Amino acid sequence: MNSKFEILKGLPPYGKMYVPIPGGNWSEGLAVEFTKDDGTKWVANIANGQESFNYINELKNPNEILAISNGDCYIIDRNKEKSICDFGYDFKQVFEYNDKFILIGTRNIAIVESSEKIERFRDLCWDFIEDVKIENGILSGVLNDYNAWDNYDKTNFSINLETFELTKPKKKFKPKITLEPKIAESKKWWEIWK
Repeated sequence: MNSKFEILKGLPPYGKMYVPIPGGNWSEGLAVEFTKDDGTKWVANIANGQESFNYINELKNPNEILAISNGDCYIIDRNKEKSICDFGYDFKQVFEYNDKFILIGTRNIAIVESSEKIERFRDLCWDFIEDVKIENGILSGVLNDYNAWDNYDKTNFSINLETFELTKPKKKFKPKITLEPKIAESKKWWEIWK
């Protein structure tokens, strides 16, 4: 248990009204109790996304808390009782590297240091990212794109976690079927039915 936040089993039935994140979310989501610097507590009701992954941790700035609620990502200021920013909807895995949090989604990757330092790599593939690992400051893995031949085209990628440079080979379209053009014979209109 962290002294600045705690994931609850559900929204408390008593006490101060919870804070919906984002505003207007009244369905029960991920319930988290935050503690401000002055010791007062408040409960956030963080909207659920579509994935089955929850995660919460403190960022480098101790007022900022990274929260993932069923794949949807928020950065919450625990002293101001509000979300500073929200982004992403498909996160399923988190790696911690130095002061960075690397969020891996179905098709997206985000590298988060603070609310002001977020590097996003959107729509890297059509279907899913797999075999993700970090070695010597390089994040690498495989991008999967479903093709018409009931298979996945696999593309290796890497991201330098210091420069945020993305490297992946460019795909060249190679048609599997080649057609030879045919010249249409011109017929007179009354010969069409022959």
